[in-house]
Amino acid sequence: MIGYFHKYQIDGTGFFQTKILAGKNRCLFRNTTSCTRLLFITAAVSGSIDVAENLLSHFVDIGNKEWFPALLYVCFDLLRPDVVEELSMQYGHNNFYMPYHIQISRTTRKQLASLEKGVKERSKGSRQRAARS
Repeated sequence: MIGYFHKYQIDGTGFFQTKILAGKNRCLFRNTTSCTRLLFITAAVSGSIDVAENLLSHFVDIGNKEWFPALLYVCFDLLRPDVVEELSMQYGHNNFYMPYHIQISRTTRKQLASLEKGVKERSKGSRQRAARS
């Protein structure tokens, strides 16, 4: 199934937006887990921030609180934290948002620590080269 999506990834997000739109329409009439799961997979495999955020907005617009945290988990790397925070505040999904917020904070701290370590190593190396010259 991943190979099926991969060959269309070259075309941009138009393919995935079409799939999401068709899936949303289908899921309105059949509120099934398998239908929603296919939407999640499509959004995650698309690699598109717009597709993932559009789907997140759709779930909060129709009032489906159960799928909000699930999509936060599946599309963690695609969703922008400011958009998620705004949607959670507008629609009262703060309890669902907090685990995502905690994980985003942890990830950001790890990335900053890694960058600081790299900068320190580079500056130490450049000081040693300057001392040798």
